[in-house]
Amino acid sequence: MTEQQDLSIALYDSDDARSAVLQRKLSAMGHQTVVFTHKDNFLETLESEGRRQRFDLLLAPLQDDLVKQVLGAGAEEAGMPALLLVERTQWAQMPRRNEGFEGCDAIDFDVSRTTNEELDWRMRALLERHRRASAQAAQVPGLVWGDYRFLERQRIVMHRGREILLQPRQFDFALELFRNMGRVLTRDWLWSALWRSTSQRDSRVCDVCAANVRKKLALCKENGFVLRAVYKQGYLLSKYTTAHDEAAYTASC
Repeated sequence: MTEQQDLSIALYDSDDARSAVLQRKLSAMGHQTVVFTHKDNFLETLESEGRRQRFDLLLAPLQDDLVKQVLGAGAEEAGMPALLLVERTQWAQMPRRNEGFEGCDAIDFDVSRTTNEELDWRMRALLERHRRASAQAAQVPGLVWGDYRFLERQRIVMHRGREILLQPRQFDFALELFRNMGRVLTRDWLWSALWRSTSQRDSRVCDVCAANVRKKLALCKENGFVLRAVYKQGYLLSKYTTAHDEAAYTASC
């Protein structure tokens, strides 16, 4: 029998007693677990650079606002499958798969009765399905501009064989720039389209996002695309290919 690799698991649970039981179970199985008891800490960790590579799976009881705010961030935006532990009276609260939670599964859970073997099997089965789905999605042509390839489903940018990890809003920001190549995207439009906020626009938020996108994607003449700020307007992504572009870019700066 092939030896199975231990998993790296993010456990989100605000119930200290239940979390302790789950942590002991996972440790007994040989898995590495990081426990989160607060939503903000969990989301902050997911948005930190490189975190998507750290966790294989999100494990969490169905509770509070988990489904809409935490589960959505974990399974969809971070590219990490999630296994929900659902008590018998909670099944009516579970989202349907057609509501944007394809990367999730659930198990009827009772910490006192569920065996380690059953929990381990369900986690590995979910992870294997997720990996197969990701592999199939990778075969589907993405949105390609030069050496940049955007995989919308995985929310990943590939550049010359390298996987670039962006935060969700950074990914959307970059994709809009490429889709509107040669057009100025105003800060007002970006704020409305990406932040979807009716509150007063904060230009610094847009500027920081643009700076991160420029740095992470290395948008410079050497890579064929240049991102620059347009005074009092917004941002413009331009294709850079020839010596003529060099003169035009220099003159515009």
